[in-house]
Formats: sequence, C-alpha cells, structure tokens
Amino acid sequence: MAAENVCLYPCITQPQIDELVRTCDAYLDVNCDGKEDQILRQFEEAGTPLASFQSVAAEPGRYQRYQVFADNDVADMARWLQELTK
Repeated sequence: MAAENVCLYPCITQPQIDELVRTCDAYLDVNCDGKEDQILRQFEEAGTPLASFQSVAAEPGRYQRYQVFADNDVADMARWLQELTK
C-alpha cells in the first residue's frame, strides 16, 4: 500500500530532517532496529506528535507526545492521524 503523503527515509540527511521537522504533522516511529533518539527529540521539541505500534515502541515515558497503539490497531492509529490533520 502506498500513499502520496507518506514517505520512508532509509537513509536521511540532517537538512532533510530539518525540513521534515518543520513540515510534518506527525512522526511515525516504525524503526524496529533501534530508536533514533536525536531525531525523535527534534520532532518532540518541535511539538510534533509521535506514534508507534507496541512491538516497536520506545520505552514508556521516554517521550511526552508519544502515542502507542496495539500492533493490530491500525484503525485507531488511522483515526488518530485523521484527527491531527483536522
């Protein structure tokens, strides 16, 4: 499934991160190989809501604006994202 408003960045530069921090409505933390704490902190400091699924979520309490959804709860995450863009 592809969506024109979703992009994956397997290799990203700091200028790209800076632009995304300025323009994104949300950050979906789907990295299962470890957390990119510096990047997550940049988004958090900018006030961007962060979301993840339980199986790949950061440790509880690490980030203030971090919403965790059950792995099979795609519908609730989608509703959450829709609410952000209203």
